[in-house]
Amino acid sequence: MRAFIFIYVLLVISSGFCYPEIYKHVDENGRVIYKNHSGSQNKSGAGNLEQFDEKHYREYLSFIEKFSHQYNIDKNLIISIIFIESYFNKDAVSKKGACGLMQLMPETAKRFSVKDIFDPKENIKGGTAYLKYLFDFFDGDLRLILSAYNAGENIVKKYGDIPPFKETRNYVKKVSEVYKLLNKNTIYIYYDSEGNRRFTNDISIIPKGLSYKRFEINN
Repeated sequence: MRAFIFIYVLLVISSGFCYPEIYKHVDENGRVIYKNHSGSQNKSGAGNLEQFDEKHYREYLSFIEKFSHQYNIDKNLIISIIFIESYFNKDAVSKKGACGLMQLMPETAKRFSVKDIFDPKENIKGGTAYLKYLFDFFDGDLRLILSAYNAGENIVKKYGDIPPFKETRNYVKKVSEVYKLLNKNTIYIYYDSEGNRRFTNDISIIPKGLSYKRFEINN
């Protein structure tokens, strides 16, 4: 089995979704290390890790593969979007009203014949159908496709490029990073002594005594 991985991104906070920075570092041996923080770590304390529900991920993967094939959309792109949008939480709701795994707005769900926006299969089908529409609309330009998925195709058409909105620019950057880095490393997710959720591909930097979660996808 070849391992395919995610770069972990912080998802739901009380004020909605956010997309933090990803820092890249090359060590003295030339090994590339990724993490979501740039500062030094407090080496003391113990953390309680919120477990990622891999059972649900495995359950949803069959739907992702089905609609990836049906709409000719790369399954890794679908996975990356779900990971950024909802962390595979089928009940996720954003402060703007986007719902479910692929964070469909109700009008988008209706447009693509989604009857139950919180049903994982219908949500993934509707989100993938929307991606297919955007691929055709923007002639396969991934930057514009992702921009439109976040802000709507009419806004992107108006500007002719990624709209000058911080949220949309961050969204395009983060989904693109996850998508490009999907094949590179196993990611370790943990909480530091202050309760901040962290990720890294280098297990050696996790302070002793902290619980961590190893996450990878087998293809």
